[in-house]
Amino acid sequence: MSSRGYLIGAALAVSAGTLLWAGSQLSRHSDTQHGPVTANSATMVGDEVKMLQRVAQDLQARVDRAETLISQQRPAGPPSAAAPSPTTAPVVDEANEALLRLRPQERDRLLASSTMDLLEETMQTGVVDRGWTTRASMELNERLAAPEFAGTRASAVECITDVCRFRLQHDSAEAREHFMPALSAPPLVGNAFFHYDAAEKTTVVYVARAGQPLPKVDLTEVAARERP
Repeated sequence: MSSRGYLIGAALAVSAGTLLWAGSQLSRHSDTQHGPVTANSATMVGDEVKMLQRVAQDLQARVDRAETLISQQRPAGPPSAAAPSPTTAPVVDEANEALLRLRPQERDRLLASSTMDLLEETMQTGVVDRGWTTRASMELNERLAAPEFAGTRASAVECITDVCRFRLQHDSAEAREHFMPALSAPPLVGNAFFHYDAAEKTTVVYVARAGQPLPKVDLTEVAARERP
């Protein structure tokens, strides 16, 4: 219940109680005086009526004061939600629009190139793990020594704390096709990303340490940055 309702309700309760009391007084007089109304009893009733009028006036004044206090103390409405910043909200919309405007092939190329950029930046800024680099290099060379992988060799292996990068050189497109099954075996297994450059006949593979994810590209942000 609001403060206004509580105060007005209390005032009405007092008024009702007073009226009940007055009624009981009048009833008491009527019960004890069954004969015609005498001058004395009429005077008593008139006095009680005047008292009720004064009580009613006092109650009305109390209600008026209560309403005045409530209107003065009523809290301001809830603050309106902050308007979106004009410098940030449109950027998000434009970024989404830029991404939606891309055709599937364009989106795939953008995802591949931006992922490569992010992984290369990760490799350049990471701390080299020489022990992991040595183990991964030995494991890869042993794997590529199998006859089915003839025509492919590891040109560089480098590992940092959470990611290893493997550069492979293929003698031909057929050699690269024969190499593909190696991507499902150690050390080229796990959370990985690979890119094949047909012109250079090279494959670059990035593999995260076991249990770790590769850095992920925010394609929406990239599309916004690349939009004309």
